[in-house]
Amino acid sequence: MNRPNKLHLGQFPTPMHRLDNMSRVLGRNIYIKRDDMTGVSTGGNKVRKLEYLLYDAKEKGADYVLTTGGAQSNHAMLTAACCNKIGIKAILVLKQRGVQGRVGNLLINELLGADVRFVDTTYIRKWTALRTSCAQRGIILTLCRLAAACRSARLATSTARAKFLPKPLSRT
Repeated sequence: MNRPNKLHLGQFPTPMHRLDNMSRVLGRNIYIKRDDMTGVSTGGNKVRKLEYLLYDAKEKGADYVLTTGGAQSNHAMLTAACCNKIGIKAILVLKQRGVQGRVGNLLINELLGADVRFVDTTYIRKWTALRTSCAQRGIILTLCRLAAACRSARLATSTARAKFLPKPLSRT
């Protein structure tokens, strides 16, 4: 069986630890997999997924990786951390709702040097309606049109997870 190519971003496999007290109470050996020990923050399965996604981005010559999430998104923070390991710039488009200052993952994102953009998610419904309306008329919004639409109408879409931008768009 051919396995897909991937980067090696974490320390795998992570160890299994026996939970002595729970094992004693239940009369069975109970173990927990310590995915918090991947070596990239509290990564776990997100780092495993990023090994494949970022391999693809590297192979395509990406300079930037864009991902979306909530204000305290673990996925977004781990994307920034893993991008730093391989020399790709991370752009994080995060929901404005819930931002309470520079704390938690927002502080970590800043320390990692991620390009963080906040969006008002009330526009997502408007963007979804616009995209649906265009699709019904046979208009497909390309990445360039999407970028122009987002800039002019301040819209964002939650479907932009882990999209790769080969080069920054020039402003001419």
